[in-house]
Amino acid sequence: MALIFFSFLSCEDDIREVTLYEKGTLEAKTSSTSINVGEVVSFENLSTKVQSLTWTFEGGNPATSFNPKVEVTYNQSGVYKTTLEVKYIDNQIEKEDYFVEVSPLAVEPQSPYGGSPKVTETKIQFEDFDFGGEGISYHDTEPENKGDAHYRFGHGVDIKTTLDEEGKYDVTSIQNGEWLEYSVFVETASVYDFNFRLLADDSGSSIKIQDVNGGTVTDLGSTGLIESTDSAYKTIKAENITLSAGQHVIRILFSGNGIDANYFEIINTVYVPPVQKFGIYTENTDLIGSVNVQLEVNNQFAINTITDNPYEGSKALSFTIDGTADWAMASIIPDSPIDISSYATYNVALKSTSNGTILIRLQSGGGQKAILTFDAASEPYGFKRDGNWHFLSIPIADFVAKNPAINLNAITELLVFRSSPDDVRNANNYNFYLDNFYLSK
Repeated sequence: MALIFFSFLSCEDDIREVTLYEKGTLEAKTSSTSINVGEVVSFENLSTKVQSLTWTFEGGNPATSFNPKVEVTYNQSGVYKTTLEVKYIDNQIEKEDYFVEVSPLAVEPQSPYGGSPKVTETKIQFEDFDFGGEGISYHDTEPENKGDAHYRFGHGVDIKTTLDEEGKYDVTSIQNGEWLEYSVFVETASVYDFNFRLLADDSGSSIKIQDVNGGTVTDLGSTGLIESTDSAYKTIKAENITLSAGQHVIRILFSGNGIDANYFEIINTVYVPPVQKFGIYTENTDLIGSVNVQLEVNNQFAINTITDNPYEGSKALSFTIDGTADWAMASIIPDSPIDISSYATYNVALKSTSNGTILIRLQSGGGQKAILTFDAASEPYGFKRDGNWHFLSIPIADFVAKNPAINLNAITELLVFRSSPDDVRNANNYNFYLDNFYLSK
């Protein structure tokens, strides 16, 4: 016979204290949600039960942070999203978005929207006109954006969501005499067509293309009179526009009313053999060759790869100082000496806000050095210190003129950044950025 045992516990023994888990909460605060260009916003995480956190700051500097409290500078106008992602101690993840409205300054220097000039053979969105403001980079007959989009917050250009198959926005309700300007880099001097993607309510409008050089405005060509597009987007051409190589400010001037403009393209109509490029530090795929290089810190400069706002591709190089010495130097060195004697042009994109002088040195075997001086005041080769990318095309002959003994058949240092004899600690922000470095024939 089986025996069955029963165990009895008293009610007092059966009582247990239970603590229910309390979920973490996501919360943050900002010092402001509406600022002017160049101002700073403080963000602070107030979430509870946080294991880790990540801030992402669209349009801000820094672009990301893992700190509970961070100060972010906004150098371009617009409406920017900040995302706080919190991972709680129970491994659950939650996100929340915040928005900052950055108004343009009443007067700001003209510069390319996005930091680098537009280029030919690509779609240039009409809403991506240059920074600068009314009367500088655009003219609009009334001060408010009467479109339905918050894109380019603080500017008077009317922008709405496009109804076209391509693109995101239109510049809309364009009135007679209004204009927009775009910084454009033209690699090859040639004859171009401007193809405008637009909708015209009525017949009789036209678009004139102008080149702006300081106070000089030169007419380049026109579409002629535009017929109504009957509520459909069409491509309207301005043909046979001659453009020289280099950077331009292109003004698009409208006559008549009722145009909605989506984008335009600048298309080379004359076949030109592709420029032969030899890559040093570039993500350009149109290369006839490239070289492996080493990045060498000679004194104080720290060299880092950055992904925030490169000139092209997904990355660029930063050369930054820590203030521990009165001079700085860093080099880009090929694995072995290379022959560059068949190349004519030394091409590199540079960016800086420093008012300090920087030297760029090319060096060959035997220690022969050819040095070009880049001071902030004279802006040699177009290197402005405005915090935007500037693409420099330097004749290699200019290096040779500095030292005829340099041996282009055996270059041992392709680029040496070297501070001038001045103490770099007396210069503001003695930091430089480099991208798209190649030689061309």
